[in-house]
Amino acid sequence: MGKKLIKVLTGQRRVGKSVLLQTIAHMISVEKQETQILFIDMEQYSFDFIKNYQDLMNYITTEKKKDSVALFIDEVQNVAGFEKALRSLYSDPHFDIYISRL
Repeated sequence: MGKKLIKVLTGQRRVGKSVLLQTIAHMISVEKQETQILFIDMEQYSFDFIKNYQDLMNYITTEKKKDSVALFIDEVQNVAGFEKALRSLYSDPHFDIYISRL
């Protein structure tokens, strides 16, 4: 946590990747209250509008409210071209990135 790496959780469906992401997000929210938690769950209806990396970047830049952001993207493979967004976000020192994928 807090390292300049993109943390990736991979595994089969229903093995607890989402729960682990939520647990990490909670730990960060308690330990680093100055950090904004931005959690995107691509299996939730409320995020269906995010179809590609442009939509993802637009959402993240709109929702970013603090200088320090812990970004969680669950089931990132559901976003077309997500690698482009992650490369861009990785170069921004304000983001601590966590993702899950199959």
